[in-house]
Amino acid sequence: MNNNYTIFKENPIFIKENNVLKVTALLYIMDTLFTEKYEDCNELITLAEDFGATKDEINAVITTYIKCKNGENTDEDDEFGVILDRE
Repeated sequence: MNNNYTIFKENPIFIKENNVLKVTALLYIMDTLFTEKYEDCNELITLAEDFGATKDEINAVITTYIKCKNGENTDEDDEFGVILDRE
């Protein structure tokens, strides 16, 4: 049984399950950064890449984290939000 597809009711197209796993891995990277568990980042980045995340998407997560830590406003057009909207 190798059904790797998820169907969204709003839009009856198939998307690969890896897209869901990719976004989840990116969220875990963000959580790991905010909880300062930096030793776990390398493994999570590798997983995200295995699920199809690009270097740009991973960099967007890290950039959003840095902006947040520096107190910059990330509410408008942040790179990570664009990734989530796209999925």
